[in-house]
Amino acid sequence: MMKRFLRIMIIGLLIVSSVLAFSGCKKNDNEANKKEEISKEVYEKPLRTYLDGIKNKSLEQVLQAFPEFMHAENLISQENIEEAYKQYEEELGQNITFEYEIGDPTEIEQKDADNLAGQLKALYPDAGEITIDKAYIVTVKMKIYSQEAANNEGGENSEGTEENKEDEKSKNESQDFYVYRYNENWYMW
Repeated sequence: MMKRFLRIMIIGLLIVSSVLAFSGCKKNDNEANKKEEISKEVYEKPLRTYLDGIKNKSLEQVLQAFPEFMHAENLISQENIEEAYKQYEEELGQNITFEYEIGDPTEIEQKDADNLAGQLKALYPDAGEITIDKAYIVTVKMKIYSQEAANNEGGENSEGTEENKEDEKSKNESQDFYVYRYNENWYMW
């Protein structure tokens, strides 16, 4: 009788533990899947930080888009930002304005993300181990134009069509950026 009772208890415990284990695994799988569903705001953050920093002429803001190991402060300076504005002002007129549109991401396969990590490691050997667990290429369309030129368009002495004036006083550019997750944070390159 005692052996039968122990056998029933063991079978019962096995059944209960199996049910708990499988339901727990399913829950963990769902949690893992939720973590991999990366929201647009998360991977766009370094791009917006960088572009808004350029827009605001803020070196401090621009630098936040890069990981510390890159020492971006040695690569980008306030003078670089000011020089870019001067070039656009010479080309387009005073009071430069930037508008941008971030396109849809193209996911980079893990082997390519590993190659990207290897390139970063080669460029920044003091960084230690660099592991990139998710990466995208994102195209950003930018329109750069002069507020002053836009305000002066359409005057009585202006020549040509509005379309020609727009082409003369604005610059449209498109650029691909890498965004990647490193140490649970998103950065760009």
